[in-house]
Amino acid sequence: MTYIMDYLWDNQHFDMLIGKGKDNKLRLALLNYLKRYHPNDHNTYTMITLHFTMHREIAKMLEDAAYEQLKLLEDKILENTSEILTDLQSITAYFSDAAKSFLKEDSVKQAEICIKKARLVALQIKILSTGIQIVNLNQTAVTKLLTEHTNFWEAYIVAEAYERMTDLSLALFNQFIINNNVKYYEDFKLYLTINQNTVEEIVNRYKMWISEGNNIEEQAIENVKILLKSCKDIGFFYRMASSLDLSDWAMKEASNQKYLSILTDMIINKKI
Repeated sequence: MTYIMDYLWDNQHFDMLIGKGKDNKLRLALLNYLKRYHPNDHNTYTMITLHFTMHREIAKMLEDAAYEQLKLLEDKILENTSEILTDLQSITAYFSDAAKSFLKEDSVKQAEICIKKARLVALQIKILSTGIQIVNLNQTAVTKLLTEHTNFWEAYIVAEAYERMTDLSLALFNQFIINNNVKYYEDFKLYLTINQNTVEEIVNRYKMWISEGNNIEEQAIENVKILLKSCKDIGFFYRMASSLDLSDWAMKEASNQKYLSILTDMIINKKI
C-alpha cells in the first residue's frame, strides 16, 4: 500500500486516492501515510479532512491557523490600516469557523473558547481606531486594561477571552466605587450576580485603599452603601457595614426595610 501511495505522490496523483469513497480504513491509511512521510503538507491534510468530513480535525486546523495569525501580529503595531484590519477579520473568521466545526463534534467547551476568542478579535476591530490593544496581552496587561476600561460589556468580553473573570470585581471597585461610573455598575448587575464574595472583596479593597492614605470621598462612601444594599443576607450586610464604621447607617437601613428586629436579635445573640 505504501508503494502505491509513494508512486501516486511522486507522480502528483495522490488526490486519486482521496476520491475513492469515504471508507474509514482508507481515511486512516491516508492520514497515517501523510503524518509519517509528509507531515508538513497542510494542503493535502486539509483536502483529506474536508473529504472525510473530519470536523474535529478541521476545527483544530482552523483554530491553529487563527493562533498562528495572532502570533504574527505580536511584532506589529495595531494601527487602523487596511492590512491590520484584513488580518483581524481573517482571524475572527478562523475562530468562528473553528467553533462551528467543534460544535458538529459536540466539543462544546472547545467551541466556547473559540467563540470567546472570536468576540475578542471582533472587538479589537471595533476599537482599532482608539489605539487600545486587547489582543496578545500578557496577564499583567489584561488586569490593567480591565481595571481602567470604562465600558463593562467590552471589559466582559476581554475577561472571558483571557479567563480572568475574577478581575471584574477589581474593575467594579475602580470604576464604580472610586470613579463613580454608575453605568458600569448598572451594566454589571444586568449580566453578573453581585454575590457575597464580590461584596466582601470590594469592601476589603476599599479598606486597603483608605489605609494607603487616599482621601475618603463622600461619593465613594455613597457608592459603597449602594453596593452593600444589594446584599440579601441582613447579617452579612451588617457585618460588612460595621467593618467600615457604618453600623448606625446599617441599623437605620434595616429599620427602613423592616429587618430591624431580626438584626437586633442577631446582634444580641452574637450571631454576627
